[in-house]
Amino acid sequence: MTVNKEVAIIGTQDVTRGFTPWDRTDVDFWLCNDAIYFEWVKKIDLLFEMHDRADHTDQDKYNYKEYPDWLKEEHPFYIMMQEFYPDMPSSVRYPMEAVCDKLLPGLLRISDTHEIKQKYFTSSAAYQIALAIFSGQYKRIGLYGIEMMTKTEYQEQRDCVMFWAGLALGRGIEVVVPDISSLFRGALYGYETEVAIYGSEFDKAAEALKPEVEKQKSVMDKAIGATQYALAIFQEAKNDEENAIRSKQFFESLEKQHKAIFNYGRVSGALEETLYYRDITDTKFKVQRGEMTLLEKETGDRYGTEI
Repeated sequence: MTVNKEVAIIGTQDVTRGFTPWDRTDVDFWLCNDAIYFEWVKKIDLLFEMHDRADHTDQDKYNYKEYPDWLKEEHPFYIMMQEFYPDMPSSVRYPMEAVCDKLLPGLLRISDTHEIKQKYFTSSAAYQIALAIFSGQYKRIGLYGIEMMTKTEYQEQRDCVMFWAGLALGRGIEVVVPDISSLFRGALYGYETEVAIYGSEFDKAAEALKPEVEKQKSVMDKAIGATQYALAIFQEAKNDEENAIRSKQFFESLEKQHKAIFNYGRVSGALEETLYYRDITDTKFKVQRGEMTLLEKETGDRYGTEI
């Protein structure tokens, strides 16, 4: 049996996921959650469902009501989970302790009285990259459809994914992203020209984004409403013919909802980032003028006080 040396970790961002090398037979394909329902998925070698059991068995938490029951079926690939569950024959326990002992032995959180080892996983992608490193099998990790472009991902998940990607690089594993990916981008400090951008420029950019955010929110709200209506109509189908027609209408509405949610997340995330960098720029100039110190800024942010 051939052991592949490359793994593709695939998210749902619709632009860069299109670079996934589905036609290659020397690549393992790792996805997560209910990706099995997406038409663009061509192959799954390992699925990650790292949510708490109470979450992934609650039909109301998923767009696909049959997903909890699907997890209880046997599949041609394993499903990586927090635990092995006897009623989920394809489930496999994620080796959390072993991964942390091998890869994070020196990540510590300390205080005056104690020192503890720190676990650091803020997304499925983080678990996936960590396991790829831990396995010792892969020489290359490809990241496709993983852009961290929504508000939650920007704030909590992107840094963690970059941390694990850096750890992979440090262990001699190649990390590959599509050329158009937003990951690993930035001016080469000291070598490339630094451009001073004043906070007012970010304000202008934010004002330009706000109408688009409102527009995409309206589109998203309408799409969610249309999906809920399509679901209600689907549930009232009286025969097989109606069921087939309304089922098709429901899944078409659901696909539109997914796109609308992504588009809203993209522009709202852009607005959040613009305002974030506006604040950083203002702080930088205040520090340069001696109006405040970085410590004052940090303290104000941490405790919510105004400075």
